[in-house]
Amino acid sequence: MSSICNKANQASESEHYCLKNGLEVYLLQDMTDSAVSVYIGYKVGSRNEHIGKTGMSHLLEHLLFRGTKKYPEEKLNNILYRSGADYNAFTSYDLTVYYETLPPKYLEMALEIEADRMTNSELSEEAVEKEKQIVISELEGGRNNPSSILDEELMNMHFRSHSYRWPVIGFKSDILSITREEIHSYYKTQYVPDNAILCIGGNFNSGEAKKLIEKHFGTKQPG
Repeated sequence: MSSICNKANQASESEHYCLKNGLEVYLLQDMTDSAVSVYIGYKVGSRNEHIGKTGMSHLLEHLLFRGTKKYPEEKLNNILYRSGADYNAFTSYDLTVYYETLPPKYLEMALEIEADRMTNSELSEEAVEKEKQIVISELEGGRNNPSSILDEELMNMHFRSHSYRWPVIGFKSDILSITREEIHSYYKTQYVPDNAILCIGGNFNSGEAKKLIEKHFGTKQPG
């Protein structure tokens, strides 16, 4: 375990521990809440990229909604929709985060989905090409926003030799050049338990949650 996992969290009443495979876990129980939220963040973002391959982290975030063999895209969306979940993801310079907020009885379902997504996303050639076009459409939409362009210029001026200087979404030519093999290798390298932080907050029993976390994430191999 890393040294951070051996330190008690004095700033709040949350529980903080690590699994043997390095997955860092935060639990904040609030039985007065009507829902439970599950967040899993991977310590990878656009800072991990390099010129020629910008946009990898954000593209991968899109691709993970394409599903797995156990939870293909349509099934994944249907079960989350039927459970009343609010779910999405985002990519930043430093993190890629996936989350679900849903009724407490569906906590295990959310954990199972995220554990499955961590290691079993297929990232087919067809899916990669489709998502590249969707990301490029998103990028071009952002180019119509003056504040987005200003933000990019400011970051580029401030960070001359650091990866913070390019936009999280990446550059169009780089996105188009990313291959299925490259994005799959990036996924297998970055989406590992010892590069992830799992947070659960809201209405849940911490003892039961710990058992579920061990059940679904405990056998994952560290990177």
